[in-house]
Amino acid sequence: MTPSIVDRAIVFATEAHAGAFRKGKNIPYIVHTLEAMAIVSSISDDPEILAAAALHDVVEDTDVSLDQLRELFGNRVADLVGADTHRDIDSTSWRERRQATMDRIFKGSHDARIVALGDKLSNLRAFAADIANGETHLWDRFHANGRADIEWYYRSLAHTFADLADSAPYAEFVRLLDIVFPPEAKADTISLNDYDEFGGGFNAVSYNHHDGHTMIKLYSEGIPPAVPLRELQCAQAVLQMGIPTPHPLRFITDGARYGVEFERLDGKVSFSRAISRDPSLLEPLTVRFAQMCLQLHSTPCRKDLFPSQNTVAKQIIADSPHFNADEKARMAAFFASVPEADTCLHGDMHIGNVLRAGSNDYWIDLGDFACGNPLYDIGMLFLVCRCNPGDRSQHIFHLDNHQMERIWTVFVNEYYHSSSPADIAAIERSAAPFAALKMAYYATLTQMDSQMEQFIRQTLLA
Repeated sequence: MTPSIVDRAIVFATEAHAGAFRKGKNIPYIVHTLEAMAIVSSISDDPEILAAAALHDVVEDTDVSLDQLRELFGNRVADLVGADTHRDIDSTSWRERRQATMDRIFKGSHDARIVALGDKLSNLRAFAADIANGETHLWDRFHANGRADIEWYYRSLAHTFADLADSAPYAEFVRLLDIVFPPEAKADTISLNDYDEFGGGFNAVSYNHHDGHTMIKLYSEGIPPAVPLRELQCAQAVLQMGIPTPHPLRFITDGARYGVEFERLDGKVSFSRAISRDPSLLEPLTVRFAQMCLQLHSTPCRKDLFPSQNTVAKQIIADSPHFNADEKARMAAFFASVPEADTCLHGDMHIGNVLRAGSNDYWIDLGDFACGNPLYDIGMLFLVCRCNPGDRSQHIFHLDNHQMERIWTVFVNEYYHSSSPADIAAIERSAAPFAALKMAYYATLTQMDSQMEQFIRQTLLA
């Protein structure tokens, strides 16, 4: 059977980009070109347009010439690829080359703009995922003059693609622009003289305002502003999805630390604090917590706003300074095998991140919110309930290790509807690698102790 032009284009592009990776990532470049083609396929099923989408970067980024494409795939495919190429533009200025590319796309055919939209939307998706994952040096990868040049280019492209405004990819492109390039957020300065400290966690401290209406969460010094800003944006989006969380208000700083201001809920108390005050509440509150987790894990996630947790896992492993290339490859292979899911994940799911105020319960600390397999959340709970050393549980949750282990058992009984020791042991074996991943993440924020490293190696590298 003779291969179609699309099949031939995919094979040709795969060979042309062999060994190439996305800037700053360990992702084969062909993934981008195939994603661009998938985007284009939602607008057109024309085989030559799809072939051009698969081939759109071979002239730009490899030794392939337009004449070769013309010979192998015909004039139309070569012209569509050429419209989205700026390698032949005679200018040393990044802006001038991009302006010439936009002019070429604008003056070109409707079909050429379809191909270019697939390319640029794939890029915007990657930018949005990097931002969601807390990437702080995203724009340093490019030869542009920082974020401003890249924002200018992509916002200008929105006008270039105006004749595609009725398509779903165009709507996604415009929506992502404001996520990737939000107005520069300036933190409002607050005075801690107006607040009373009331709690703390692994990397943040919480304070209540004297007026009784608001509270703040301040991250530790050294945590970049992008982290609390991301939490603010996540909380806003989660609230819009109908998931209960206190209303996020603004981005703040005390001059040294950055954080988020929230509405203060009258009479609020975290589940962990309530249990510490009245241990008889351990079972009913843990059952309620498990029910909230089941509801969260059955809620479809906004994939245009939140990253895949599998993608986050790859980045955590890539960023770790504690493992060599072979170890990272073995860890990455495990998480690449985790089945994808489109449901919501809290990202930092434990009994200290749920509040009760009156008869209502709320999720808090949403900076790691994502979509994916619930095992990532289960692993986090397993970590805090079964793997915290020494008095860490007492320090963070005001509960001793025995109470945390009991919370895990009650949770498993309610969440999985099983109390069999064999089933619990199997669930713990499934959760352990995801707990190890979370440890690896914390080790990128602080020094990894020997106990953490031993657990990671025994769980993921044995």
